[in-house]
Amino acid sequence: MGRGGKAQEREVRRPAEVFAARVREARTRRDWTQQTLCERLEELGFPMDRASLARLETGKRGVSLEEFTAIAAALGTAPANMLIPLDDECDVEISSEHVLPPADARRWVRGDQPLAATDEKTYFDVEVPTFEQRSRRRFPEATALRQDLAALADSPDTTLTNAFFEMVKQRLHVLQLHGTSAARDRQLRKQEASTNSAWRPIADPKVARRKP
Repeated sequence: MGRGGKAQEREVRRPAEVFAARVREARTRRDWTQQTLCERLEELGFPMDRASLARLETGKRGVSLEEFTAIAAALGTAPANMLIPLDDECDVEISSEHVLPPADARRWVRGDQPLAATDEKTYFDVEVPTFEQRSRRRFPEATALRQDLAALADSPDTTLTNAFFEMVKQRLHVLQLHGTSAARDRQLRKQEASTNSAWRPIADPKVARRKP
């Protein structure tokens, strides 16, 4: 609480601001100088001089999408973790309509949670790889479990209830049953296909030569 009993407003950063800070953090954690990172970027085919990197880290220079992915690769970090703060230190302004805490922003980037006023069918079932569409349709429990575990992993509250553990156990049991059933079905289809391809009626040459 601030003065007069008012709650202090959380700091809000845009992804570009988060990225600038994260580059500096990840580089420092590796004990790399700015020049070391520039040399690594040149090795990867994306040369950047030290002055440009210094302006980037202080938010005075923008970054292209190609530079963003190259810097993440050079630092050995996941792109999502270069866009979203690692800790719950500030909110992230995705747009003027979407200001999210880091946990929610990370779930959105990972494909686990749509933004408000987003068509969930488009988010989960249309603009996704075909194999994910099939997986979501065949194993809806797997999708729900993944979302629950993602929410749990990103939650600052580390207290787990027995009810949550029980829910996870039940869903894992359902997934195991689905997996066993699917594997059994695949095995039966394989055996049936093998039997059908191996079995052929063999004509008796004597019968073939026999005249009516």
